[in-house]
Amino acid sequence: MTIYLDNAATTPIDDSVQSLMTKLAKECFGNPNSIHSQGRKAKKHLEEARTFLAEYLNCDSSEIIFTSCASESNNYFLKQMPVDLIITSPIEHSSVLESVKASQKQIHWLKLDKQGAFDKNEIEKILQENSDKKVLISLMYGNNELGSVNDLEYLSSLKQKHPGLYIHSDCVQALTKLDLDLSKLDLDSISCSAHKIYGPKGVGLIYINKKTQGLLSLKNLALIHGGGQEAGFRSGTQNVVGAAAFAQAVKAANENQSREKLEELDSFFMDLVKQNDFVVLNSPLEKKVPGIFNLHLKDCRLNSEELVLQLDLKNICVSSGSACSSIKGNAEIISSYVLRGCGFSPEIAQKSIRASLSIQNTREEIQEFFKIIQGLSAKFPIK
Repeated sequence: MTIYLDNAATTPIDDSVQSLMTKLAKECFGNPNSIHSQGRKAKKHLEEARTFLAEYLNCDSSEIIFTSCASESNNYFLKQMPVDLIITSPIEHSSVLESVKASQKQIHWLKLDKQGAFDKNEIEKILQENSDKKVLISLMYGNNELGSVNDLEYLSSLKQKHPGLYIHSDCVQALTKLDLDLSKLDLDSISCSAHKIYGPKGVGLIYINKKTQGLLSLKNLALIHGGGQEAGFRSGTQNVVGAAAFAQAVKAANENQSREKLEELDSFFMDLVKQNDFVVLNSPLEKKVPGIFNLHLKDCRLNSEELVLQLDLKNICVSSGSACSSIKGNAEIISSYVLRGCGFSPEIAQKSIRASLSIQNTREEIQEFFKIIQGLSAKFPIK
């Protein structure tokens, strides 16, 4: 039996989500933009999903725009925002890093410590130096490799002194795992994806607050033009089944007490880390996304890719970093840019792996993982 510990890459689909998708795919095939009965039926499901997600995030439904994934959401906002300067970090998701570069805007890369944390003084200094400019800060809520968490409340507070400041956050790893109440945060945009929370691939969302929508006329800057769907922000026939499944995945996470169960497994995993000196944790001990662990084996000579493959032979699935960066080539697979961006040595960056949990994992599976990595550490010692 396979032990799947790569849930930060993608999660299995929840049974209730799968059932809903099967039902809607068969019974609700109409185009939601058609005015006949089948179209209206599809439209109803689409808008119910939008309303539910807006209520969950505590925002207005007009601020939720469905996309194909969080990478698309990040691309849209970061490429289109008419700002002078973008402040971000070197450990963001690749869709943020590449979009920021493609925007051709001035970029300030923040320096981070080994916990993945930024220096507040550095941010405030660069904002003071650019007080006459429009500035966008893009920092993810929870990092997908380390699990480190950024302080969105602090970032929101900066807008009181800097009226030309806009804030975007990739919240893919945070949704349903961390507190995310948009009524308490002064954010301009966040991006989320369904397949990280037991939903399907191919559907995401972007939240853009109404003030920013109107102020910047973002509708005129849509990445996809055509039929004017999604209030003009994203043309193309909407993925009704995907949107409904996204909403159901969030509902199921609440009903299944997903966050609480994941926190319990996280605590159990952390206890085993502390009890076994052959493994070293790279992730923060506190203030992290539950279920994400970046670690390396202290006395093992295997690099990240070799360790992932050895574990795969033992029917255990982990990763050497972000799935979206691992397709770029061997150098990216065995040397995590996230760890390098936090100041870890090249040696550590080349031998670390990520194990990420879901509520479908068990304590027995976690214990088996530790037993096997201990065996690999003994089998492949540093010469």
